[in-house]
Amino acid sequence: MKSMIYRTKGALGMPAAVVDFILFILVSQLMKPQGISVISPSLQKILWPQFGNEIAYIFIVAAGFLALSMRRKCDQAFLVALCFPLVSGLLTVIRGLSVFGWLRNYSSAIIALLILQICKYDLIRLIRVLRVYLEILIIINLIYIILYPTGAYEGDVYSYYNWFLGYKSSLQCYMVPCICLEWLDSCYSKKSIRFITMLFIGVTETILSHNAMLSMGMIILTLFIVFRLYELKPLRSGYLYIVIVILVNVIFVFFIALLGKLSIFQALLDIFNKTMTLSSRASVIWPKTLQMIADNPVFGHGVYLAKSYDRIFGKAGFSHAHNQFLQVLLDGGVFLLVIFFGWLLYVCRRLGRNKDLRSSKIFVFFLFEILLMATVEVYIFGPTYFATWLVLYLSMYTYDIDRQYRSALMNSSNLLNDQLRRE
Repeated sequence: MKSMIYRTKGALGMPAAVVDFILFILVSQLMKPQGISVISPSLQKILWPQFGNEIAYIFIVAAGFLALSMRRKCDQAFLVALCFPLVSGLLTVIRGLSVFGWLRNYSSAIIALLILQICKYDLIRLIRVLRVYLEILIIINLIYIILYPTGAYEGDVYSYYNWFLGYKSSLQCYMVPCICLEWLDSCYSKKSIRFITMLFIGVTETILSHNAMLSMGMIILTLFIVFRLYELKPLRSGYLYIVIVILVNVIFVFFIALLGKLSIFQALLDIFNKTMTLSSRASVIWPKTLQMIADNPVFGHGVYLAKSYDRIFGKAGFSHAHNQFLQVLLDGGVFLLVIFFGWLLYVCRRLGRNKDLRSSKIFVFFLFEILLMATVEVYIFGPTYFATWLVLYLSMYTYDIDRQYRSALMNSSNLLNDQLRRE
């Protein structure tokens, strides 16, 4: 099937390089490095100008609806995925809260879904463009970490560990999607040098940044790759990972005191320089969140503005619940949580249909990694998580990804054979 927008020579007859450039500009405006406004305001004006993000949004929304209107049948996966952010917005409006709070935190989810529809028949192009942009940001951030080990500047909330990409916790917004796309591309292209290099850079940068959550995620990822655990059939089940994530969340949120009695848990806390409060999560944020959830358990409170969360939790920087499932319950209660889990189960079902594909083996693991790390962080909530949303949405299209990669490799092989015959 041919793309409605992307042809052999690119979009609307444009050369492929031009299409790549346009995609790169769009992606860059969607993921501005958080530290650039402090490090170099003049460079920010050039590369990430004022209203650049809004212009990119308008372009993607227009192109996305154009792509959808040109299809005879609406994509089922698109409709299912769209339910979660739209329902959260509806509940926010019903609660009488500002729609801007919802837009700030969930617009990335909708934009990622739309750009995926634009590039649906040329997903490899989108994957490679996003991968290049993430590589650039991660390498620049590593340089800043090496030059300024304790931070390049003092932030509004934290006076240390602030670099090009912002505070240390922002690193996962870029690192996890980048490693996922690197691994995916290396599996099909059979060229692993780039992937191994970025994995090494990722592990090194994560350790130097003192990001405990991401460090655990990178350790698990490295073990999966080195010991080829992704090849084990029991570990290809998304349902299994969902159960594990739920158990981990229940243990951390409700039984953290029992964990503290385990010597191995205490050792991990010492390694990452953490206390039993988990940076006030267990002592302040989670108890307050659970209290608010109990006040409106069915439909939640709606999506607040970031400053409102600071006031609720009593400290600047506490801008969310620091647990994805608690955040969903806080925003939309049990009603929204059911929709969220419904979408996750739908993703698992689509992954299960194609569990033997290379793409499915990779994305089912990253679905697990993203949700597992979200036990202590809200991982898909905020304007910087565009790439994370995109990786989650790509997990619904592993068959299309596999088919497009194989088709591209076959075309490349045919072109090479034609050249050899001519010579």
